[in-house]
This record gives sequence, structure tokens and C-alpha cells, in this order.
Amino acid sequence: MRALLVAAVSVLCLVTPAGSATVDPSLLVLRAADVPAGYRLGDSGVLTNASETKREPALAELYRSSGRLTGYHAVFETVDGSRGPSFQSRSDLFRRGAGAHSYLVAFDREMGRAGIAGLKRTKATIGAEGLVFSGAAVGSAYTLIIWREGRAVGAVIGLDVPKARTIALARRQQLRMDRVLG
Repeated sequence: MRALLVAAVSVLCLVTPAGSATVDPSLLVLRAADVPAGYRLGDSGVLTNASETKREPALAELYRSSGRLTGYHAVFETVDGSRGPSFQSRSDLFRRGAGAHSYLVAFDREMGRAGIAGLKRTKATIGAEGLVFSGAAVGSAYTLIIWREGRAVGAVIGLDVPKARTIALARRQQLRMDRVLG
């Protein structure tokens, strides 16, 4: 299941504008105050185009054509450090909204091509346009919500977190994005 989460995160790479120097991408993701009790911040950091394409070279053309500028991610794990429920919050910034849209379309296409057994895809009523992917693998359930708002893309992935809670966290992140991006 952790491999599925890593694969989904690998597919999730995105956004900022030419004026992105004025937007701190860490302000576009969930904070500890946004998450339920019992979780702590684990791995987090800036996702530069260079670091992302070094890890996944196939993303280079998508990043170039979409005008991706930078991104940020934050992983929240159970306080006791067990391999229990966890989730990841992610944001990406693009030069323009059209770039964020093209990234979302490419993400949707790649999820369809991935051939993940039991994957369910529905539209999400979050941001300007969004999608929910959910399913189960290796005894764990997952929900991935990805959406576009202006020139940014946000995503929340819940692993063994109830779907409704994952969607609620995505909505919290969307409110954060709205406040920062105006």
C-alpha cells in the first residue's frame, strides 16, 4: 500500500506564476492546526522542478509545457509513528491557470493509464475543477483529491483515512489556497 501512495505521489507533481517569488508554496498546504488530533508532521519541503525531474525524468516535458514553477508537500503520520493512517498535502504553482489545467488533465490521463485495479474516479466539487480517486490495495484504502484553483493545483491523499475526512481536509487546504492566492 505504501508503494501505491509513493506511486500516486510521483504522479502528483505541479504549480507557480512568473511572480511566484511572492508566493510561499508552504502556505498552500495543510498545517498541523488543520489536521485531526493524533497526527504529527513528518516529511515536508519544497518540490523544485529540478528535484522532481531528477526523481522522475518523465515529468520534465510536462513541467516545461505547463509552466510549473515550484511546489510543496507535507506528510502527516500518526503520533505514535506506527504505519497506521496517514495523509499527504501538496501544492504546485504554475505561471498561468492554463498550465495548472493542463497539469490536471495530464494527471487524470496518467491515472487512467496506470491500470490500478478497483480505482474509482469521480468529479470533486472543490476549486475550479477537481477529481477524487479512491480504492483499496494490499489491505489499505486510499483517497486522493486533486483540484485546480487559478494557477495552483492542490492535492490531499489519505491512506486508511475515511474518504469523508480526506475530502474535508482537502476543503481546508482549498480555503488556505484561497486566502493566499486571493
